[in-house]
Order: sequence, then structure tokens, then C-alpha cells
Amino acid sequence: FGFAVDPHQRRFVDGIESVTFTDLDANTTSDVAGLRGGLNYREQQLMAAGAYQGAEMTWELWSATLGSEVPLAGCIVTDSASVAYSVLAATETTIGQTSIKWRCVCRKRV
Repeated sequence: FGFAVDPHQRRFVDGIESVTFTDLDANTTSDVAGLRGGLNYREQQLMAAGAYQGAEMTWELWSATLGSEVPLAGCIVTDSASVAYSVLAATETTIGQTSIKWRCVCRKRV
């Protein structure tokens, strides 16, 4: 898939949806560009080693739409259908000093 640095170009990326991000202090940021996906090879290896339960998935959150928020373990991503996911781990993608997006390993909240 491709990615859009400019949040106004989200329409050109398949699967992008508007999500709500909730930080550890319960502050919410709406209209965050999010793309859900599966675990990559490294994350699958962590799952095999017992770090994850096997029901995890990922959210990629575009920094331009997160504002000053930084995804940390315990934060919550809520999709457009009001399904909430707990962030277990997050990795930032940068170009130079510019934050582009965050890849969050998440588990659906029950």
C-alpha cells in the first residue's frame, strides 16, 4: 500500500478510515487517519515467543492527524464502528526528523 503524508490525501490510500485516539489521560483526538493490518514478521516472531496472545492486529496512525499525541502502551484506538483496541506497543516511522506515522500493535478490547 502507499501512504499519504498529507491527511487530505487519505482518499488515495485504500483502507484508510477515520479513528479516534485516546491517550493515557483519557484525552481524545478525533479524525485520526488509521489503517488496520496484520502483524509483520518480527511481530509474528514475538507472538511465537509468547509476547502476544495471537489475537493482535495493527493500526497505522498518521502523525499529521495525531497532532502532538504519541501512542503508548495502554492508549486506545476506536474505529469507525466504535470497536476499541488497546495499544500494546508502538513504533514510529520518520523521514529525517519528521514523524510520518506510528505502527501500533493492538488487541481488541472486550
